[in-house]
Amino acid sequence: MILRSRRKEEPITHPETASKLNKARRKKSPWFVVEGELAEDFKKVLSFQNISKEEADTLDTSWTPRLTVKKVTGTSVTVQDIVFIIKLKGFTGLHKLFTAYHIDVTEQESAPVITFTRK
Repeated sequence: MILRSRRKEEPITHPETASKLNKARRKKSPWFVVEGELAEDFKKVLSFQNISKEEADTLDTSWTPRLTVKKVTGTSVTVQDIVFIIKLKGFTGLHKLFTAYHIDVTEQESAPVITFTRK
């Protein structure tokens, strides 16, 4: 049996991509801050903060996500928003993110800054 040492990674505090944001959620980071283009993209999906687990499952298994989102939530989304949600591991990943973190949005002069604090 080969024992491998695991090196301790630094906590992600400023994720630059959706995959890094998802990794910070999986690693249960106590807090992290999203800025720039990622914050602009994330601000568009804030309307899904109250999505339930059942709705998230329904939306993830849909063949026509844009139409299903409109039917289930009454919210209209673009294809780019759907692609961004898929990068966050779909609507179930978005649901897990919203249930695990308190989200605070502050508007800066150039772009929003979104702070995630673990509940």
